Amino acid sequence: IPFSPLDFLLGPARSAVDPFAEGVFEDPSLAWGFFAVRLFGLALMVPLIEEFFLRGFLLRFIQDRDAKDTETGEGINWLALSVGTLPMKAWIAVNAYAVLTHPEALAAVVWFSLVTWYVSKTKNIWDAVVFHMSTNLALGLYALLANDWTLL
Repeated sequence: IPFSPLDFLLGPARSAVDPFAEGVFEDPSLAWGFFAVRLFGLALMVPLIEEFFLRGFLLRFIQDRDAKDTETGEGINWLALSVGTLPMKAWIAVNAYAVLTHPEALAAVVWFSLVTWYVSKTKNIWDAVVFHMSTNLALGLYALLANDWTLL
């Protein structure tokens, strides 16, 4: 079957570049260097950028522009909102982002929903960053140890 409904949920195959495969790099130190740079981006840079964009900006930015402070009756400035503020449209926006930027749509929705829920309880953006770093580091180490590059 050329297309299955599960393709949407499971996602297309990733490029799966194995830096240690024969013919990719002539010098093994280049393969290790490639892996180190890839792991640095995967486990440090991506979580910082993605979480501060999603939870530091997007979730607060899409709040209702007509919302009023219950005590003062004044409009709510999105910059003043807590990181963990989570109305339904914010949850939908995060999951739309997850599906659009991650080939494994089902896993992305589950993971992003859990982390979004957790951060809505703790109100601490660093919890999301640590979760994201831990998950991506585990994926990178799994790829290396299992020689399975399909998730990277």
